[in-house]
Amino acid sequence: MGPTGEDGRWSASGLQGTVTLEVLDKEGWFFKPRTQEFTKGADNVVIEAVKGEPLVIVVEGEGRVEQEVVFSPLDTDYYPRTTEVKLTAVPDFDWVFLRWEGDVPEGEEEKNPITVVMDGPKEIKAFFVETISVSVSVEMFHDFPQAYEQLVGAPSPEGPARLPLADPTEEWRESARQNEFIVMLDRVLSRQEQVSILEAAGYRVLDTIECLGAHLVVPLETELMALSGEEHLEVFRQLNGFVAAHLNYDISPGHQNPQ
Repeated sequence: MGPTGEDGRWSASGLQGTVTLEVLDKEGWFFKPRTQEFTKGADNVVIEAVKGEPLVIVVEGEGRVEQEVVFSPLDTDYYPRTTEVKLTAVPDFDWVFLRWEGDVPEGEEEKNPITVVMDGPKEIKAFFVETISVSVSVEMFHDFPQAYEQLVGAPSPEGPARLPLADPTEEWRESARQNEFIVMLDRVLSRQEQVSILEAAGYRVLDTIECLGAHLVVPLETELMALSGEEHLEVFRQLNGFVAAHLNYDISPGHQNPQ
């Protein structure tokens, strides 16, 4: 097929039988369909043409970029204008994606994946960096006012540290705060669920160590205030999600874990 006229038409005379019409290549343009067959003259032949744009992907580091066509005006193997292409950076083992550079949508340099509209030639670079392993130690401190860790005795030759449960020494009895208790509930319950359970039982939560599910509580109701420490502990044992409960002791380095 030769060049069309100014009116966009092309014609040839003296053709007989079946004629195959094939569109010639034109750099940067793509046609659909490329070939058609005719057995007689036709006045309404339509061939769609779109301008294709190149997409160049450059990789810095160890990884690859996967391309997926999100939208295309034609079902083809190229990227005509208005095509939307999703680019996904996939790092190799021990590498991580860092950023994009080049013809990237504004503000999306560190996003992954991104979608690029092929409204012109595009060149995009994907940067990958090696991961770095760092070993750290973390030391935690709590201001509870009585932290859970303060209730744990030091390990001894007889066995591991344990919590003060029943029959504390006289020194520990004297250090117990009046009507203050530490209650631990199962952490499968949310913090709000734990607080609701304690409030429904008639206690006010003064403080919480959420990572332990531990709560510092005091009784609100008069009848609860009259209970002994052991009676309070029995109330806590009946709560949903109960794990442990203890008097709130004032502990200092001089105190020894009761045996």
